[in-house]
This record gives sequence, structure tokens and C-alpha cells, in this order.
Amino acid sequence: MASFVLLFGSCTVQDHLQPSSVYQNCHLFVVSRNIAAKLLPGEDVKVGDLHYAATIYDAGKPFIVREITVEDGKTYAIGGSPYDLIYEYDADGKVIRTEDNNPSDKYRTYFDYLPNQINTREAAFKRSNDILTTHILNNQGLVTNTSFEYGAFVASTPIYDENGYVIERKNSSGESVKYTIKNGNTIKKEFAGGASTVYEYDLSRPNLPNPFPFFGKENRNLLVKESTSTQASHIEYKYLFNNDGRVKRMITKVISGGESFVQGFTDYEYNCQ
Repeated sequence: MASFVLLFGSCTVQDHLQPSSVYQNCHLFVVSRNIAAKLLPGEDVKVGDLHYAATIYDAGKPFIVREITVEDGKTYAIGGSPYDLIYEYDADGKVIRTEDNNPSDKYRTYFDYLPNQINTREAAFKRSNDILTTHILNNQGLVTNTSFEYGAFVASTPIYDENGYVIERKNSSGESVKYTIKNGNTIKKEFAGGASTVYEYDLSRPNLPNPFPFFGKENRNLLVKESTSTQASHIEYKYLFNNDGRVKRMITKVISGGESFVQGFTDYEYNCQ
């Protein structure tokens, strides 16, 4: 994806600020994070084979090949856990349990909703003690402070705008990261040291459902590109859609020196009423 067209024909930007959502009455159900390995010309790898990842993040990890696919003229073997992250909801659409099938362990997190706080309990198969966490909510119903059973710990303090978007995060040293919001999307992230990341979106496509609205609103549209001022390369996101127009796969690609390589394939399933 060399470029993305955000305006179409004679339509204005306003026409695409609030695309009709194909996710109405739908919840994110399963997220499958697939390990990918680029195959060399002539390399004989088939579905069902045990193969080894070659990306910088997963190098040397063995996985069962579930699919062979071609992207940008390069062939990739895809595999990993078939169900990495699973969400369970109550009748009101609130997340009450998540299950993260990490390759090294399995985590289950349970959510308990109170008027001014959310309590979570994380249980891991390889850990004897659960981790209990309390999230304090502001009058918008958004998390402003997090504390663990071992004592208060705040990685960053979020500051929200009147619409519920995070516009700044401050760490314990007082350094801040600032976010610029435009048309419901974060278009720029500025770090304390002067570095910044710029984001681009497909304004014709709505973003996926947000399972955790209490951490702030997510972007309104699908992210298609991010560029960081300190790096020569950038990241592009390509999407495949199911028959209902919902994202079924996100392909994350790194573009460097005019060449692209796939960093990961992420698949999505939904529970719709």
C-alpha cells in the first residue's frame, strides 16, 4: 500500500467523518495474532508443517502452519495459536472476562463493575497468586488511576478531553506524551524529547468495536499508516473484510527503503446480536 486515498470524487471530508457502522450491536469476540514467516523461493512448506518464524519479534519460534498466503509478491507461512484473545460480555455489553492464550502461559482476567471503579482479577495458569487491580473512574466513567493489591502504581496518568479521548499522559517523573485529536482520530503523538508519530486513517471505514471504553475512546476510523520522526521506515496497515464489511484480517507491514515486509497478520471475529 504505497498510499491511501482519504477523499473520494467530489465528496468532502465531512461526508466521511461518521461512516455508518457495520459494527452496530456487534462485539469483538476473538483476536488471533498470527506468527508469520516469509518463505524463500523454492522452499517447500505446506499447511500442517512445523515451521519457524523469521520476524525480528518471533525469530526461532516453532509454529504449526495454518495458511500459506502471498502479500506484495512474497509468500508467507502463517500460524500460531488459533484463538489468542477471547472476550466474554454480559447482557449490557460490558466485558466480564478475557482469555489471553499467550504462547508461554494462559491468562484470564475477570471484571467487576462498581459505581466509581472497576476491579479486575488476573489469573495465570503458571502463577499461584492472582493479581487484583482497582481502576478508579472519573465522572465520565473513564479510568484516571490504577492501583494493584501491592500498592499504588501509575504507569501514566491520562488526561481526557470533553469527548473522552486521551489528549495527554504523564508519567511519575512529570514527563508527558501529548495527543492531537482531529475528527475523532489521533493524528499526532508528541513525546517529551521532541520526537513525534503521525497517523493517517481511511475516513470511509469505521474502526473496530472497543471492548474497553473505560480507558478512553478509540479512533473513529481505521488506521492505515504511522510514521515516526526518528525512523526512516514507517508502518502501513492493510485490511481484508468479510461479506458484512467488517475487518476480518489486518496485515501490518513495515516499509523501509522502498521495500516492504509483513510484520504480522491479525484476524478478528465478532459476536453480533
